[in-house]
Amino acid sequence: MPIPSTPLFPRNISADQRLTPHGVKRFASFRRWVLFFLAPALILIAMTPVQAQLKPDPSILNSVNWDQLQWFEDGRPTNPGSWYAVLSGDLSTGPWVVINKVLAGNFNQPHVHLHDRYHIYVIKGTWWVGAGARLDPNISVPIPAGSYVQHLTNHLHWDGAKNEDVLLLIYGKGPFHPQSQDRFADHD
Repeated sequence: MPIPSTPLFPRNISADQRLTPHGVKRFASFRRWVLFFLAPALILIAMTPVQAQLKPDPSILNSVNWDQLQWFEDGRPTNPGSWYAVLSGDLSTGPWVVINKVLAGNFNQPHVHLHDRYHIYVIKGTWWVGAGARLDPNISVPIPAGSYVQHLTNHLHWDGAKNEDVLLLIYGKGPFHPQSQDRFADHD
């Protein structure tokens, strides 16, 4: 079979012409299309505020992003490794909603609540609970993420996190006293 005398890519054709069988004319029209349609679209996208930066009208609903939460360490020595962030309400009067973060390996000391006021939803991790005056994580009962718990009046109990951090959503009525030093009551 004879070798064609015309090379596949003649030397006098630019690299742009080699991209398409129609040569420069097609490439130039593509460039014009990009400049005409795509550039304004990119400008509009760049000028549009990022959705995460938008806040809903506070007269309609209140919201807070995770990275905007203010975390406070629960200063009681009976509640080690416990942090909370207030989502809503007044902790001195209630009602209130907090997120409680319990760090792995921490259990609070046995305590009671004076009112049936705590409604707790496990957001993340496994929360471990137990009853009685003796704190023993080995006999605690697992409460997995997605579970609901209500602490009842005057029942001595304790709870915490074993090998992973736990996030709890807690709704309460009445005063919340995270700085209380009383071992068996939270003065609610």
